[in-house]
Amino acid sequence: MQQDPLELTKKLIACESVTPSDAGSLKIFADLLTRYGFICEEINRGNTKNLWAKYGSGSPVFLFAGHVDVVPPGADGWKFPPFEPTEDEGFLYGRGTQDMKTSDACFAAAACEFVSKHPQFKGTIAMLFTSDEEGDGKDGTKYALEVLAEREAAPDFCIVGE
Repeated sequence: MQQDPLELTKKLIACESVTPSDAGSLKIFADLLTRYGFICEEINRGNTKNLWAKYGSGSPVFLFAGHVDVVPPGADGWKFPPFEPTEDEGFLYGRGTQDMKTSDACFAAAACEFVSKHPQFKGTIAMLFTSDEEGDGKDGTKYALEVLAEREAAPDFCIVGE
């Protein structure tokens, strides 16, 4: 069972996740990752939602950090509706395609494929998605990492797909 990153990206684009709303996009990730054996947990504060997902145990802890929120699309200049994923002439259009729903989808799909092929690898793969990157960010990644540090579960390595 493989997850198609393009189809996942399209699902995420359809979520009108204007900061600090995730508009259901974190549930899409939680449902997908849970099917592949990831343990998912919300680390929310205020109106901001944060999803912490991990597979494996022990060190090293490799984290992919991303966000699902976008800035308001504005009213003018859109060739296609901003929250309707549209393929045209080999390009995908929609809010979040470049920042950063595509990166989120590709990493999640790759992580799912990896754990399905190598379920006994050494260490932990983790993902942290927030709905508060385009805003002030105090309740998003910063807060979630503080919580994880208190639990002594902070990552050893991190990649941000932007």
